[in-house]
Order: sequence, then structure tokens, then C-alpha cells
Amino acid sequence: MATDSRTWIGLKGIALASTFAIASSQTTTALVFIPALLRPLETSRSASSSPSQPPSRPASSLRVPQLQEESGRLTPSATPSSSKAFFDFSIGSSGTYKAVAQQFARMEALNFPFVVPIELFAIGVFSVSAYRARSVGNLEWRKWASAAAILGSVFPYRIALMEGLVHKIKRIGGDEEKVEPYEDAPPDREMERGNTVEFVRSWNVYNVARAGIIYVATFTGLVAFALE
Repeated sequence: MATDSRTWIGLKGIALASTFAIASSQTTTALVFIPALLRPLETSRSASSSPSQPPSRPASSLRVPQLQEESGRLTPSATPSSSKAFFDFSIGSSGTYKAVAQQFARMEALNFPFVVPIELFAIGVFSVSAYRARSVGNLEWRKWASAAAILGSVFPYRIALMEGLVHKIKRIGGDEEKVEPYEDAPPDREMERGNTVEFVRSWNVYNVARAGIIYVATFTGLVAFALE
């Protein structure tokens, strides 16, 4: 197959479009999804730091059914259901940070098998493009090789800086076994809520940098593609 065949040009275009789509999706995750995911915990922290309201008189525990008139008769109305009282997912409850950690774990579980094969495909296309360009004396092989190397650096980057945070967040959400200092140790809710925010924010910073690396690889490959 010739270097400039339509099939090979199409493979290059697909690889470049795929890496650009991955970088764009990671940028969207950093700017839209993660802030929305952390908003309940951040609001909880700001609410807990606000001055407390003056104590009010406790309401009576006696529930008197309200009366309403229906067809000329006074009938007691049904007491509204209080299903939310069994699990309070409101701001500041102990289940909020666990739900955030579980949502993050689901996102990471769905993202990994989708992104990694595309990245490997793009690295393969860029590497073969560098080899084919060099074999015919085209100096643009250096750019293709650089694009493959830059994109390949994402894997050690993710393992070294992001994988540990992912496991910590999964432990908070209960997706992985926790490491307790001693058996039956009671969890510190405030500490775990703060750790959830800190870990997800740190992961998001690394995620932005990872998207930048993929953008650079895409741009380098695009320049080589245009100058061939």
C-alpha cells in the first residue's frame, strides 16, 4: 500500500479525529462534569461554615391530622409520606460524599475501556506513519514519531499521577476495600468528605493536563499530515 493511498490517508484522519475527540471529552469532563459532581459537597462545606441560626422552639412531636372539607364533610387528611427521612441525601448527610465517589468510579469505569483502545490505535497509526514516511525520505516522519511519543506518554502519566487517586476515591465510595488502622474503626465523616473533594479536585487538575498532552499530540500529527 502506497504512502499516500486513500486508505492510509483515511486512517490518519480517523486517528487524528479520535485523539481530538478524546481530548475534548476530557476537557468537558473537567469543566462541566466534575464541578457539578462536587457542588453538593462544596455547598455542604460552605453551609457548615456559615453562622448558625438562633435556637428555635422545638416543634411538638404530636402529629394532629389536618381537617379539610370535602363535599360538605370534615374528613382527616392523610399525613404526607416521609420517605426521605429514611435516607437523607441532602447537603451534609453522610451518604452524599459516598454517592459522589461512586459516581466518579462509574465514570472512570466507563471511560477506561473506551479511551484506551482508541489511544492505542492512534499511537499505532502515528508510529507506522513515521516509519513509512522515513522509508521514502520524507522528513515529516519526525513529527509523526513525536506525535506517537507524546500520546504514548499519557499512559505512564496516568499510572504515576492519577491511578492512585482513583483507588482512593473508590475506597471512599465502597467500590474497593478500605484500609482501616484497626478493625471496626469508625469512619470520620468530615475527613472522608474533605478527602473526596480533595482527591477529585487533584484528579481533575491532572485530567486537564492529560487533555493538554493529547491536544499537543493531535496538533503535532495534524502538522505532519498537512505538510506531507
